[in-house]
Amino acid sequence: RLMAMGKPVYNAVMRHSDSKPSIIFVPSRRQAQLTAIDLMTYRQSIEGDTFLSKDVDVDADGIAKIASTLREPALQQVTTSGISFLHDGMMEDDWEAILGLYR
Repeated sequence: RLMAMGKPVYNAVMRHSDSKPSIIFVPSRRQAQLTAIDLMTYRQSIEGDTFLSKDVDVDADGIAKIASTLREPALQQVTTSGISFLHDGMMEDDWEAILGLYR
């Protein structure tokens, strides 16, 4: 049932986020990865771009550089699109790098 939530979650984020960072809570590490990939895919298919806001000064090259240091492949993939996820089983370096992007 959670797999069917990707599009409604995307719509809710777009409706309520006002181009600001959003947090979505899911019950597992696997669901965090899948939800992040779903959000990235929906955004690219509908808008043709990423969640990195054009209105805010975002260093896309800096984000790509940080993403290249991440050890988790799914996290590398979605981070360059302006999406990330955290879970208890992450490597501490990855955790800190992602938190640093939101500070």
